Amino acid sequence: MVYNMFLEYVPRGSLLDLMNRYGGKIPERDVNCYTQMILEGLLDIHEKGYIHSNLKPGNILVFPLQHGTGLSTLKIADFGLAKQQEIKDTRSGFRGTRRLPWDTCDGDELRDKLLRGESPNIPEDMSKLE
Repeated sequence: MVYNMFLEYVPRGSLLDLMNRYGGKIPERDVNCYTQMILEGLLDIHEKGYIHSNLKPGNILVFPLQHGTGLSTLKIADFGLAKQQEIKDTRSGFRGTRRLPWDTCDGDELRDKLLRGESPNIPEDMSKLE
């Protein structure tokens, strides 16, 4: 029996390669768009019930320019460590990923806060998370 695996060709490498080509300083306008792409990808993954578990620049692939934008398209790759989300209340307490205040930020708000160096809605008193 013969198996064939077809993969997309990634001529531009990873986000890490792109960062190295720019000397670590990608223009801010591009960073805004790339951040939006990554957050939308993560949102889609999470809505399908999975957690990537190994997100890093080397696992974000860079594809040729999007039509009309002048920017590359980013795609999240390497789901080898991905896990299905497990959120379950048990008698012994909470098990899984707790919903945190910063989970309520939309992608634009989160990106803007991080770019301004602000913290994403983390309460002073961590007991408010209960």
